[in-house]
This record gives sequence, C-alpha cells and structure tokens, in this order.
Amino acid sequence: MHAMNDEDFERIRDALSPARDQTTRLGGLFVLESLLDDDDRIVSLIATLLLDRDPAVAGATAALAYRTRLALALHEELHKTWTNAPTGYRDALLEHASPTTLDGLLSYFLSASDSGLRRRYVARLREHGSPPKLAFAALELARDSEPDLRRTSAEILGEVEDEDAPGCLSVLLEDDVDAVRDAALLSFAKIASLEHAIAATEAHEEGETKRNALGIIRERQNEAAVAPLIEKQKAFIAEGRYNDALALAAQVFMRVANHAECQYQMARAAAGLGDDRRALRLLANAFEGGYRDKEAATRDPLFDRLRRDEEWTEIIETASF
Repeated sequence: MHAMNDEDFERIRDALSPARDQTTRLGGLFVLESLLDDDDRIVSLIATLLLDRDPAVAGATAALAYRTRLALALHEELHKTWTNAPTGYRDALLEHASPTTLDGLLSYFLSASDSGLRRRYVARLREHGSPPKLAFAALELARDSEPDLRRTSAEILGEVEDEDAPGCLSVLLEDDVDAVRDAALLSFAKIASLEHAIAATEAHEEGETKRNALGIIRERQNEAAVAPLIEKQKAFIAEGRYNDALALAAQVFMRVANHAECQYQMARAAAGLGDDRRALRLLANAFEGGYRDKEAATRDPLFDRLRRDEEWTEIIETASF
C-alpha cells in the first residue's frame, strides 16, 4: 500500500471530478483503492462521492468503502446513502460489491422494497457469496411475498447444507403456487431423509416434477446401495487383491452406470497390477464422470509410476471441477 502524497491525491481528485466522464471516474476509484492510507482527505473525498449525482459513481464508491476499513469511518454516511438512495445506486453497489460486502449487506438487500433488486442480489449471492449467508438468505426468502423468490429459495435450499432446510422446504411444499411447490419437491427429494422424500413425492400431484423427484430418489437409493461396494473395493486394494477390486465393479455398474468413484478405484487397482494404460484411461473417466479428489490422486502411492507419464500430467491439469 502506497502513501497518498499531495501529487497522488490531486491526480485522483481530478480523475474523480464530476467534469470527467463516468469511465474515467470509475477508473479513478480503482486507482484510489490501491493508494488508500489514513489520510483524512480520503475519507472526506469518499464521503463526498457517496452523494454524487451519478448513481454509478456513488454506488461504486460505496462498494469501495464497504470492502475497506473506510466502512467504519463512514458507517453513518453509508447508511444514509442507502436509505435515500437515488435510482441506480443500489444496483451499482451490487455490481461492484465484493463477496464479503455481499454477505455483509444481506439484510439491506433482502429488505429492499424492489423485488427485482432482491432477485438480482440473490443471483449475485449464489455466484459469489458464502454458503452460510446463502443458506440464511434462502430461509428468509421462503417467506417472501414474491412467488418467484420463494421458488428461488426452494432451489437454493436443495444446494446448501443447513439443518433447517428440510423443515423450510416442508412448508414450501404447501405453497399456493405450483412452481414453488415443484421446486420445493425437487430440493426435498435431494436433501430430506429417503423416507420423508418418498412420502412427499408420493403425495405430490402427478406430472413431470413428480417423475423427476422419483428419479432423484432412485439415484440416492442406488448411491446408498453402491457405497458398501466401494468400501469393499478399497479393502480389496489395500489387501493387494486388485483383480477382485476390478471384478466388483460389475456390481456397482449394475446400480450406477460408469460410477465415478468406482472408476477411480478401478484405476488404482489397474495401477497396482502394472496396467498403466488402463489405469490412466480409468482415471480420466473418473474425473470426467465427476470424481473430485484430485489431491488424493496426486498423493496415492499406487500412482507413483504413472506420474512420470505425460498422459498423467494432461489428465490432472485438464480435470475441471
């Protein structure tokens, strides 16, 4: 962080002048952030920019303040600006907000009277916010007056880990709006106990959503049935029974075709047998199929020999998670 000398300050203040075009002023804010120090002139300049007639500049300024220590010094000004925000200010703040700012302003955005702004905020939070805040937002949105936001709540609750999610989805399953109930059922089928998921699905009206929920439940049932077989594969490999581990895959694939972790364990078994080409092919299939533990692969002693192969490097580098 550089000290803000007089020359720097005057240059930045000139770039941020209302006489400049918007692009120049937003660029000036970017430079200003890189030069922040404890100079009182900066606090005064930021406070002035929060009241700027251009809502894009004011919103970007607020985003800068929120993600730096200036938020404490300008707490009152930031609150007033939000309360009396001109059209476009909150959207500009949302556009420039850091992930931490998105988390911190959750109560502000969710209480906004503009349902479109609430919707845009949740979209940004889903992309950049922290999982705990996203879960909290979803629980709050379950009571929103807008059906579209309740539907979004139901979708999110199927994606996050929160102990209150199943109970909240149970309420949304009774919603007056079909789209909300449908979204709630699909999420409930993913995260509720199998017993409760089956009961809720059986009670749901006939249609595509019910069929999709039944498909989700079948996948979960198959995964539950496959889990002991995967553990048995691992045990065979630990005992050096590589052929037995490979043979066990047939039982897994009867339940879940091309099961990713099963193929990963098969790759380990093939490597143990010295069949490098097969091991590499199975490893590539595992990653393509959704296996995620790249770190385990890079540490596994069974793959020590394979790591000298160019194909290994390509597989590891191109594995996308």
